[in-house]
Amino acid sequence: MLKRRKKKKTQNAVFHTSEVVFLIIVTSIVSCFMGILCAKGYRNYDENIVEVKDEKLKEIVNNYQYIIDNYYKEFDKDALVKGAINGMIESLGDQFSMVIDDENLDNFNRTLNGWFKGLGIEISNNDDGNVFIASVFDDSSASRKGLEVGDVIISINGINFEGKTFSEVADYIKKDTVDTVDLVILRDGVKKSFNGLKKEKVILKSVVKEVFERNDKKVGYLYVSTFSGTTYDQFKTTLEELEKDNIDSLIIDMRNNSGGHLTAAEKILSLFLNKKHVIYQVETKSNKVKVYATGTADKKYTVAILQNGATASAAEIVSSALKEEYGATVIGDVSFGKGTIQELVNGSTEYKVTTKKWLTPKGDWINEIGVEPNIKVDLSEEYKNSPSYETDNQLQTALDTLTK
Repeated sequence: MLKRRKKKKTQNAVFHTSEVVFLIIVTSIVSCFMGILCAKGYRNYDENIVEVKDEKLKEIVNNYQYIIDNYYKEFDKDALVKGAINGMIESLGDQFSMVIDDENLDNFNRTLNGWFKGLGIEISNNDDGNVFIASVFDDSSASRKGLEVGDVIISINGINFEGKTFSEVADYIKKDTVDTVDLVILRDGVKKSFNGLKKEKVILKSVVKEVFERNDKKVGYLYVSTFSGTTYDQFKTTLEELEKDNIDSLIIDMRNNSGGHLTAAEKILSLFLNKKHVIYQVETKSNKVKVYATGTADKKYTVAILQNGATASAAEIVSSALKEEYGATVIGDVSFGKGTIQELVNGSTEYKVTTKKWLTPKGDWINEIGVEPNIKVDLSEEYKNSPSYETDNQLQTALDTLTK
């Protein structure tokens, strides 16, 4: 999703090296509908309770005030306001405009920001109903202390968590009052203690690099899983490392990348294009504006883009801009086709709402159409059954194209 602050067709996942952990967090919104029993002698609200110039807003405010004054028992005013906002957003009929509920807000912000404060572990429940460590992040308190995937959490700071849900464990660790953690875990039937784990800033890795050599040529490879607040810095650093290795060409793999921060996409494009290039256009109800790159020079090497039906939003901006302005070759499937921009609105109720369209540099709106690949390649059954770089026929097509 594309977002700006005021004040995301599915395909099989791409194979990556074993050292990398990617988080895939889906924000879900559940709508509750309440049946209303009305008596015959109901009373209409007084339309003059509050003076508001806009007639539609006046109706909302007066109904709100009538409920406040006349509902027969005490209730949560914040819940009433949140319900009203949720109703307005739902009535738009836009799948990308939604209220972000409290249960998913932390995960939403963590994915969008590209970092979180914690021990550096992902947890889940096993078949026995206990919480186990599903992954350990590199350079984290957990990895330095020696925690391993598969460790079952028995207790935290002397509190027994056997039989608890992973949400209960996560909620405890997230508490502001919890800064240091002592863990007792079960590993291969033996209990072990790990004391003094500190909550630290953990960067979510969103860029992975490789170098492939073929026909006496070096091809750099960058997989970009999302466009978070830390993706640009990771991309820039890894691209510079590849360039120091004297690559002849580059593959940018954005398969299954559902988007993220618009500014991250802009900055990444500006690494390849100078300020004369339009990278996308924005259209509102009243005007259309061209957005230009801010780079100082164009890159000289050949670029290929890998995309699929789950490549969306900010990833489509990068794909279309490099295709139209840089001459990159797009390989794979037609992308998702999300041509709108959302703003994240903060308040007692957080929600995101669609406010703009975005167009490609040439002015095309790809919404529900997608970015067309230059070379259409369906992912092979061989790859789906045994994923690896070697069986990835879309990647192999890109390597063949760049090393002819």
